[in-house]
Amino acid sequence: MIIPFEGGALRPLHNDDKPAFTSLINDRNIWLQLTDGVAHPYTLAHADAFFARVDVVPPYVLAITTPVHGPGRTHQLVGLVGAHPMSDVERDSAEIGYWIGASFHGQALATKALRAIIPYAFGTLNRRRLQARVYEGNEASMRVLEKCGFRREGLLRKAVVKNGRVLDLHMFGLLREE
Repeated sequence: MIIPFEGGALRPLHNDDKPAFTSLINDRNIWLQLTDGVAHPYTLAHADAFFARVDVVPPYVLAITTPVHGPGRTHQLVGLVGAHPMSDVERDSAEIGYWIGASFHGQALATKALRAIIPYAFGTLNRRRLQARVYEGNEASMRVLEKCGFRREGLLRKAVVKNGRVLDLHMFGLLREE
């Protein structure tokens, strides 16, 4: 399964992505925007456990890739995007998450990848609502969500603690009917 977008594609993770994935996610600035469930520093052992956990059908975590030129390689991993199915009373929802490696920032890859996964999340994953949580100070991610049609739905004041800092949590949502 490959979901193409301008300048790249989404695809399931492959075991040979682990070294690039580990290298990209070890960026402290990326880690500061992720949950504490993501270790820092991040090792190949962490990647092994993560890849095993998200190896499901249909996949809900996809590699964001861009073309490369050279022998034997056609695409390189530059980040991840996921539509994590929720459960219980939120079973018609999925939580969207994404990150792009720092050396690939400024190319609109997050926006393009998010736009590409939205129909997949609504269709293949059969969700009615997509939601995203963004920590205070991550204006770039908020802009990506708004460009993709998400609405800012609320602010949870001083709701999270990340790296010893108490932060506001911004909530965004997108409905299938919108």
